[in-house]
Amino acid sequence: MFKNIAITNYLRPYILAIIVLGFASGLPLSLTASTLVVMLSDHGINVKTIGLFALVQLPYAYKYLWSPLIENLRVPILGQLLGRRKSWLIVVQILLALDIVSIALIDPAKNIELVAFLCFLMAFLSATQDIIIDALRIEMLKPEEQGDGATTVIIGYRVAMLVSSAGALYLSYYFGWKVTYIIMGLLLIPGMIVGQLCQEPKIVLEKVPHTFTAFIAKSYFEPFKEFASRQGWIAVLAFIVLYKMSDAYIGTLTNKFLIDMGFDKLEIANIVKIYGLAATLAGSVVAGYLLEKKGMYNTLLLGYVLQILSNLVYLPVWFYGHNELVLVGAMSIENFASGLGNVAFIAFISRVCNLRFTATHYAFLSSLAVFARTNVAATGGYVVDAVGWPYFFFFSCTLSIPAIFFLSAAMNSKAPQPEEKLALAAS
Repeated sequence: MFKNIAITNYLRPYILAIIVLGFASGLPLSLTASTLVVMLSDHGINVKTIGLFALVQLPYAYKYLWSPLIENLRVPILGQLLGRRKSWLIVVQILLALDIVSIALIDPAKNIELVAFLCFLMAFLSATQDIIIDALRIEMLKPEEQGDGATTVIIGYRVAMLVSSAGALYLSYYFGWKVTYIIMGLLLIPGMIVGQLCQEPKIVLEKVPHTFTAFIAKSYFEPFKEFASRQGWIAVLAFIVLYKMSDAYIGTLTNKFLIDMGFDKLEIANIVKIYGLAATLAGSVVAGYLLEKKGMYNTLLLGYVLQILSNLVYLPVWFYGHNELVLVGAMSIENFASGLGNVAFIAFISRVCNLRFTATHYAFLSSLAVFARTNVAATGGYVVDAVGWPYFFFFSCTLSIPAIFFLSAAMNSKAPQPEEKLALAAS
């Protein structure tokens, strides 16, 4: 199978640019999730409070609320010089880097409220960056290239998560958390440079209405009216909410579980993140191949089954305790399944976006996808405290089961394609 995977598909300049933008998109996530959990644990914060920190990721779930503004408004002055997408991107990236560096200057044990606010702000800026990068990616690629785009953005995203998780754990072990968060902020610079080197997609936009009522109607109601006019749109929403719920539910507390099993920060960095990245990349590449050869339905279905079952790989880790070989096997299986499912899922969401409303549609649909990682995942610490780790993992498996009932109907919902061609040619 692997000999049939065309590596040259991923060496085109605009595809490589998506990898770098995916890196910028993925870098902040662990800093408000798994890495943040370890940092708070190091400062003696209890598990219930750590679990509640999942709420700082609420902006990822509600980014659709401001995505129409990103879609329809230009940044003053810079919007004329750089273009709509690129001007928003550079402003948000600069603010995001400054926010990450600011967290380095605060002791969570002394000012947990301020840390929570800055983490919330980081998630808000990161979610806004995602709005822009996702829109750029979809607008840069032809419909038949969306699978390759999903694969490459996941590659960049997961490499960034390795850097901001395993890399951050290494840095914190040797240099402390202050240096770690400063370096993480500086690592956004490559994304700033590449983002500005990309050609601005030349999609002709309608003139922004002058009245507030007309602007709200055009920016908010028109995109959702178009989406709700399609056959099977309710099934699409239900499928998106449920597909990743099992996988996302355990993500916030995985590092806490491993710490409880006796693994230290370096072991987590070496095994969970490095082996996990390799398995994720393998799963992502296989997903790209399957999307091309077997179609989206079969790839989504396989990812769905693997993601649910992969949550149970933590049971042997719980049974054997501090056993590195068992952990390597568990992480390889879990991350392969996650990588395959993520690529199929991103390609699916990209497929149902109307290019007239790229940022708004993708932000809304991807916000539903992280619902479990915010509202639902916040309960994880209480579930662990009440029933223990084994039953927590069994419970997490059940959360995505209803998604199967919506898959077929969701696949029948397609976005109409605009008549105009994008200026970015695949050359």
